[in-house]
Formats: sequence, structure tokens, C-alpha cells
Amino acid sequence: MNWIEFVKKISIEKNIKFNEALKIASILYHKERGTTPKKKIKKNNDEKKLTGKFILKHLKRLVDSGEIYKGQKKKDIINVLKSVNG
Repeated sequence: MNWIEFVKKISIEKNIKFNEALKIASILYHKERGTTPKKKIKKNNDEKKLTGKFILKHLKRLVDSGEIYKGQKKKDIINVLKSVNG
């Protein structure tokens, strides 16, 4: 029995919606098969994400101060934007 069929079976047995069955099915699935769930890998979120809103907010100030200038390498511009506190 695959995962989806198992969750459908749990949903019918417990008379609950599929999305609610998903929440409890993992524990029952592993008990039934005698396995252990995979450990979740923590993502490294140390590096700031550069969103359009963030870039626009800081771009004018960085150009006026000279931190970003014409002819600068794209990699250097990205590093300057990532180093901005905000």
C-alpha cells in the first residue's frame, strides 16, 4: 500500500477529511511498517534573500553614497546589497 492509499484509508476509518488525516497518518504509517521517519534537514537561512522590494528600498541610497557605481561587477553589487542592514 502506498502513502496516498494509506492516508485515504485513515481518513475513511477515522471519518475525517484527507488533509486532517495527513497530520496523523505519518505516525501510524511508520508504526505499521516498523520504520522511522526521516529526520528533517535544517536549512541554512544565514544568507539574506534579495527580493525586489528590498533592492528597490536600498538601491538609491547605495548609488548616492557610492557603494554601487557604474561598471561595478554584478557579483560585487549583490554582495553590497546582502551586507545592507535592514
